[in-house]
Amino acid sequence: MELMRLRYFYTVGKMLNISQAAKIHGIPQPAMSKTISSLESELGVKLFDRSKNHLSLTKAGQLFMPEVEKALEHLDYGIREMESKKNALSGDLRLSIMYHRNTCIHCIDRFSKDYPGVNFSIYNNWADPGPFDLCIGGPDRVSQYDSSISLLREEIRLVVPFGHRLANNSKVAIDDLKNEKFIISSTSNQMFQIFQAVAKDAGFIPNVSIVSNDLYCLRQYFDLGMGIALIPRFSWVTLFKDSGVIIPFESPIYRTVHMFWDMHNLSKPSLALFKQYMEDEFRKISEGQS
Repeated sequence: MELMRLRYFYTVGKMLNISQAAKIHGIPQPAMSKTISSLESELGVKLFDRSKNHLSLTKAGQLFMPEVEKALEHLDYGIREMESKKNALSGDLRLSIMYHRNTCIHCIDRFSKDYPGVNFSIYNNWADPGPFDLCIGGPDRVSQYDSSISLLREEIRLVVPFGHRLANNSKVAIDDLKNEKFIISSTSNQMFQIFQAVAKDAGFIPNVSIVSNDLYCLRQYFDLGMGIALIPRFSWVTLFKDSGVIIPFESPIYRTVHMFWDMHNLSKPSLALFKQYMEDEFRKISEGQS
């Protein structure tokens, strides 16, 4: 039984969506479906009940799922332990982190506990000097590196002050924002550019009252009632959840988070392993939003 089949089964079993599971593993949907069918044939049981618009685990699948989860956890732990002892990792990694800083901080902390010999230099501004071993940012960085993957497709939401006219809405339409003032981190920010394009299609140009690349200052301007803000569904929530009401759009809009690197740098064992840590960390977020 191939290990990858078990990983595919586990992802499909968690998400109950073959298309999304295929995207996470970077393979076509037909290949994912074929792999799951092959695993079922090998085991001699059906693991999933399939209908036109629904996928669910069978009783056999429900029994198999926790055992696969435990097996993968033990295997992944063993691999990390072996890598740690085999390579005695050390050295320095230079990171440019423009998106999901808290997620990256958590990942760096976890990695540092496993591999204390690796040191990090971390940069958070577009103007910071390269080169970098790894960059987390928007698709505009693609020309600077020879390799990249999409880590996360993240919903963009609106945050308004308590007491705002839209605060009681369960969802908000783009047209409702024509006369609002916006506080943003940058006019070149991917999130704002996406919203700006959607607003243009709706017949208006967003009125930007404040531009601040310091998120904590941006939150203070928001608290002072100087405008409303756009936030990513996950990465800015802790910054705004106590300051206002977070509302999804009627027609969801998304930004993408990418990871960039130069392939020749993966010969550095610490980078190759940290890159895998980052992929795993963002995979958890992606699975959590399905």
